Amino acid sequence: MDHFKLKNDTVVLPNDLRKVVGAVADKYFARTKKGFVVTSGLRTPASQAAAMYAKLAKGDTLAIYKDQRSAGEVGDAFRAGRASGLLREAIIASLVKVIRRQVTEGRFLSLHLTGRAADVRSVDMTPGEQDAFKQAVIQVVGTPPIFEDKPPHFHFQMKRAPA
Repeated sequence: MDHFKLKNDTVVLPNDLRKVVGAVADKYFARTKKGFVVTSGLRTPASQAAAMYAKLAKGDTLAIYKDQRSAGEVGDAFRAGRASGLLREAIIASLVKVIRRQVTEGRFLSLHLTGRAADVRSVDMTPGEQDAFKQAVIQVVGTPPIFEDKPPHFHFQMKRAPA
């Protein structure tokens, strides 16, 4: 029995990521007797662009991204679109072009683009449950999840395929 559910049918978890999410969910369930909701897994350039648009439109920065060169290119495209008065869809299309070019160049702004990252809803977790989730992620992947607040969720990554 899975101790997690997907937010909707657009959330895609490749097999290796599903195993990691399942292992985290099992450890989390053992501590809390609750499951959690996965809000994002594998992303296409289009779904990555939409996620980044939402983050930027809410006033967030892209400071969490390790590859600041790639993040800066996406941010520049967002700001240029806004300055030109483009609508949401046109700005996202512009971001998709930037992300596709980056992927072609072998630059993956987010491990979501490789199917090695997942986001988990945090708003329905108590502080104790959030701590239990963090510990479960550390036990499974070796590093703590990143908390992002716009929108609020935990992001975690697998470094390699599970054994």
